[in-house]
Parts: sequence; C-alpha cells; structure tokens
Amino acid sequence: MAAQNLNIFPHPRLDEIQHYTAIRLGCDIDNLKNSGSVILSAKPKAYEDFMEPSSLEEADIISLAQMDDCSIIRKNPQESEAVKKILEQVDCSKKLSPEDFLQFENVKQNGYEEPYFYLNPKDFQVFPDSNVIQLSKENPEHVAMVASLHETVEEKMRWFSEIDHPVVYGYMLDQKIVGIASHFLFESSEFKVAAGGVLVNPEYRRRNIGKAVVSKICEWALQRDYIIEWSSWDKNIASIALAKSLGFKQFLSEYEFSVS
Repeated sequence: MAAQNLNIFPHPRLDEIQHYTAIRLGCDIDNLKNSGSVILSAKPKAYEDFMEPSSLEEADIISLAQMDDCSIIRKNPQESEAVKKILEQVDCSKKLSPEDFLQFENVKQNGYEEPYFYLNPKDFQVFPDSNVIQLSKENPEHVAMVASLHETVEEKMRWFSEIDHPVVYGYMLDQKIVGIASHFLFESSEFKVAAGGVLVNPEYRRRNIGKAVVSKICEWALQRDYIIEWSSWDKNIASIALAKSLGFKQFLSEYEFSVS
C-alpha cells in the first residue's frame, strides 16, 4: 500500500503532521524531509496513548516506517548481533522497503502493515445521520450502553473507542448504542492532532454505522482546528474503505520484523 509523497502530501498543515510524526517515531524532523533512510535507536513513547515500538523492548526486532521519499528504521538500543548484521547490509542511501529486509532468510514480518491516513479538510465527505448522538461518561445510561457494545467485540479491540475518551459519539438504533467513534487527542506547541477509532456491533455492520459516527467525530475535530489522523492495518479492508470514503489519504506505513 503506497503512501503519498511526504513533501507534497496534500494537506495545508503538512508541517504540523511532520512535527507530530517525528515525535511519534522518535526522530528528527529533518529525517522526514530528506530522501533515503536513517537508522535510529528506538525511544520511549512521548505520549501515553502512543503505540510503543516493539524494537524498544526486544533486541531482535526492527521497526520500519516508510514514506514515499524516505524510511525511518528503529532498532533496540542494544540490538542483537543478528539485527546488527542485517542493518550493516542494507543500503540507507535509498528508501528502504519491507522487501529490503525480507530478502534475508532470517527475517520475518510480524503482524500486518499499519497505514496512517490524514484528512485534508477540503476533501472531507460529510456523512450526516440523525441517529448519531454525543455520549458522555457522566451519563450512567451512556456508560452502560457502551459497556454492552464492548461485550460484542473482542476485548483486545475495546480500547479503540471508549466512553472516557475526550469526545465520543454513538449510533442509537433499536434502543441501544450499536456503534461508537472517539478521538485520542495529542497537542503541543507544534501540532494539534485528533486520532480516531471506531467500534460497531458485528450484527449491525455493513450499514454505514461506522461511517456515520466517524464522520461526526471528524466534524467535531475540524470545528476545533485539529488535524485528523486515522490508522489501521492493511487487512482491515472495512476500516481503510471507511477512511477513504470520508476523504482520508495515506501518509505512511509502519512494519515490524523479527530477526533470528
């Protein structure tokens, strides 16, 4: 899944996206603006709700973030000898791809490709629906209905959208909440980002319920001047299709590899 060219990515606040990405990946912003690849030691996450790279904890893991012009490779500060040998053999004068690592017999990909998308406000395809309501953690009925929704999805996915997130919208149908979307919010002096997530009761999928609630959290974020981020994994076709239908465009992809 090819990401957009980093330096011509169609967003009016590209500088903020670059600053945010540099902090999220633990690299210098200049690393994102130059072509080629850079190898760095992984750093602890800057925000509690950021995903920490496995390469920070495991000496045999390589993390790769790939954009159109460049790649950021993160390794453990005390990487294994096997990782060290791999990194000595790759050509950092070019943008490294997953194939550059998978060519080695002792390297395998962990999990899926994780694409990151951003929404240019002018591309936003609003999808209004009168069944969408704002939820509050102060409302016991809302809390109970979200808890019931969570029971319908895998436990490991429930953190994607929870009642205690800064903003939460739900889809009311059959006298219950059958879908929710919410944002994690990340702010500094250099950026203001809302990262969305969604959950839909499996019995109510394929009805544009996810699209309706995600559209509403996007409206909320744009009204408050947030850059809107969407991340997923490449096998989650529905999530990616939802994002694209609202106007999101891909910015980068992340991968992790194990070296034996």
